Amino acid sequence: MKSIAIVGRGCVGLPLSLQFARSGAAVLGLEASTDFSRIGEVDAITLCVPKPLNHLREPDLSYVLETGRALAPFLKNGSLVVLESIPLISLP
Repeated sequence: MKSIAIVGRGCVGLPLSLQFARSGAAVLGLEASTDFSRIGEVDAITLCVPKPLNHLREPDLSYVLETGRALAPFLKNGSLVVLESIPLISLP
């Protein structure tokens, strides 16, 4: 892999971005932006967006779905899209 976009730079996305950069990959996402038009420049996209649990303790995928809808028009054929999934546990 030559280039990757990391969408979401929280407790998962930021360390992942740094590790990819250390390995020599060009990382899109070390600067804040809501402009997905550059997604077509990369070979892979990793989504690291929140997945909080709802009142039934099931993952709320609304952030994942909205992010997917926003970046879909900019994907190129052959792009790899990965979802880093760590549900957020909400305490009562």
